[in-house]
Amino acid sequence: MAILKFRIYFEEDDSVYRDVVIRHKQTFFDLHETILKSFEFDSKHAATFYRSNDNWQRGREISLEVYD
Repeated sequence: MAILKFRIYFEEDDSVYRDVVIRHKQTFFDLHETILKSFEFDSKHAATFYRSNDNWQRGREISLEVYD
């Protein structure tokens, strides 16, 4: 089974980071929840992901809305 590994860090302080792993069939919402749990944030945070190219130029936006 393929897995995807991400390093998540704050733009303001890249010394604070988490490495997270998800299965390749999981969704962006699953990734969002994994990130929240890894930083011990509550679940009331919105999320936006961006596709990028090899030069990290921002492409299509993928927004997640969190509902109670």
